[in-house]
Amino acid sequence: MEATHEKTVEATVYDNTQASWEYLFSKVPGVDYTRGGLKIRGGSNSIGGGSDAPLIVVDGSVGSLEGLNPTDVDRIRVLKGPQAAIYGSRAAAGVIEITTKKQ
Repeated sequence: MEATHEKTVEATVYDNTQASWEYLFSKVPGVDYTRGGLKIRGGSNSIGGGSDAPLIVVDGSVGSLEGLNPTDVDRIRVLKGPQAAIYGSRAAAGVIEITTKKQ
């Protein structure tokens, strides 16, 4: 039986009333966020939408961080490797699933 090092990482945000994207992603293991981009697995991924960019999924729909208020985030889930396969080839660099608070 082959061991795998790929796994799903999930972080629930409990107090994000003063949150920024940098703060939120600092709470998610395996994700680095800077003003220059978003990285998963230490690669050179960026938010810019290039082929190396992680796929951003907001409330079940492919989207972006633009226009999304960080204080509305309830949970961030990072999918890597085989777990990201449900999104097909667009998820080659991983997936950031964001669930917002239900109003």
